[in-house]
Amino acid sequence: MDKVDFRYVTKDDARDFHRRRRAFVIYKDELSFIEEGCAMSHWEFCSTKFNIEKDEFNKLTRGYYIDGNLVFYKDNFIYDEGVIEEALKYVHKIKDYLKVDKMKIYFGQIIGKTSDDWKYDYYYGDLVDNEIIEKSK
Repeated sequence: MDKVDFRYVTKDDARDFHRRRRAFVIYKDELSFIEEGCAMSHWEFCSTKFNIEKDEFNKLTRGYYIDGNLVFYKDNFIYDEGVIEEALKYVHKIKDYLKVDKMKIYFGQIIGKTSDDWKYDYYYGDLVDNEIIEKSK
């Protein structure tokens, strides 16, 4: 069986998850949300809205909010210091857009065998009201 590249391929069993999350992408210093309830993947959204190629898409910081959790990543669901730095600039805008008071902040995802067993990689800390509280190092 060929290995699926989840950056570009969205299996049918993941579409319900996509509808429940509030996905976003940071492109050219602008925060863009995928419409609420939409089953579109980040790749589908970016290739349609911004008309970009895969190499440019893989450099974009993107992520989603679901059930009190905010996660950021790039490329194949990884993160680095650049993603963390850029993402932290947008946490408050995301909070305001979603009208939430608190959330846990994560970076990266560990790809599971099914769409239900993906895990967050790095727990950064919490946003409570307007303060980002970094976890103890």
